Amino acid sequence: MRAAHMCGFLAAGLILAPMASALQVSDTQPFNVAVPTSNQLVPVAQFDDMGGTRVLNSISLEINSTIGANTTGENDSLSGGSITMNLSGNATADLYTLNTATIVNASAGPVAVSATDGVSGSGPDFYNFGNVSGNDTDSDTILSGFGSFIGLGTIDVSVDANGGFNISGVSNSTLQVSNFNASGTVKVIYDYTQVPEPTALSLLSLGGLGLLRRRRR
Repeated sequence: MRAAHMCGFLAAGLILAPMASALQVSDTQPFNVAVPTSNQLVPVAQFDDMGGTRVLNSISLEINSTIGANTTGENDSLSGGSITMNLSGNATADLYTLNTATIVNASAGPVAVSATDGVSGSGPDFYNFGNVSGNDTDSDTILSGFGSFIGLGTIDVSVDANGGFNISGVSNSTLQVSNFNASGTVKVIYDYTQVPEPTALSLLSLGGLGLLRRRRR
């Protein structure tokens, strides 16, 4: 009788052991948008559930963004000092109920400048800061509401970016900004469980029962 019980447990183990395994698939796509922007639609792959043999556990959306521009600053006040170029910006990524937002703050300087020389765009009162930029990453995860994500096509991530510059350190100044943009990647991550197909389950079950009968004999 003990042999039969032990064999029963063994058969159950053979049937249940391969039932589930946690896995991930993902899709990463680039974006590059001018700042400010209304939005850019970035297509990412839907989740292929392979006829129901892959069951979603969670979905995550990640955004990695770099926001920056080429900048120059000029002291327009009557006394010399130092100037600092300051950047603040944000980029967002939205995909159905998934919402992410990066926040960037960066600065360059301080740089010593003379009092205004009355000539725009040059002289000891002027400084070219070059490219001033910052980077940030954010993510969001959902545990339900997966319906719109499942399929064989693509779905669109809506990417938006905004930002601005200012000069600090002197009472009056002029700044010039060019090539102000946000670039980076959006990534959708599907965490799922792999389950056997019905035919595989039937074979496993039959194999376990056959083993049980042999042990009983």
